[in-house]
Amino acid sequence: MSPKLEEYLKRERDNLDVESPDDNSVWDRIERRLSEKSMESPANAVRIRWIHIRNIAAAAVIIFCLGYITKDLINSFSARRTISLSAIDNRLGQREEQYRKIVSLKAGEVSMFRSSDNEIIRELFSELARLDTIYAQSMADLRVLGPNEKVINTIFDTYEMKIRLLELIIIETNKTKIHENNEEIKL
Repeated sequence: MSPKLEEYLKRERDNLDVESPDDNSVWDRIERRLSEKSMESPANAVRIRWIHIRNIAAAAVIIFCLGYITKDLINSFSARRTISLSAIDNRLGQREEQYRKIVSLKAGEVSMFRSSDNEIIRELFSELARLDTIYAQSMADLRVLGPNEKVINTIFDTYEMKIRLLELIIIETNKTKIHENNEEIKL
């Protein structure tokens, strides 16, 4: 502090310290405010409780929405992560496409025989259903394990077995038709 200011403060000290707080008026104001708050308390407490409930509900909705969005993002990421044989190698993709075409053609020929009374044909169709299950499991394994040679071989084996089964169904239905035609000729 500067020496002039110190001198001034020493000289004028008595004049500067003239005001003192009025303790009674301060305490009166404090008591008034407390009594106002205590009078508001029942109605205000209900309002505050509703605000708390609303905030909790809003937080729950936000958490639920974030969980749903997160689940949706994870599912879309895993769906994009699907792996196919053509993604592994073009030759594998071409080979799979050839098998799919053959299976599609044979399945088109066989589709009309699904409701056959022949026990052998029904058994062959149940084997086809089992092969579809094996194929689906192999594709799931391919997604999980990645390009695994055993899984890829299993996929192609299921295609080959499916083609053989479809050919057996065609042969069996042809046998039945030939047998029916021979019976008509004999009559």
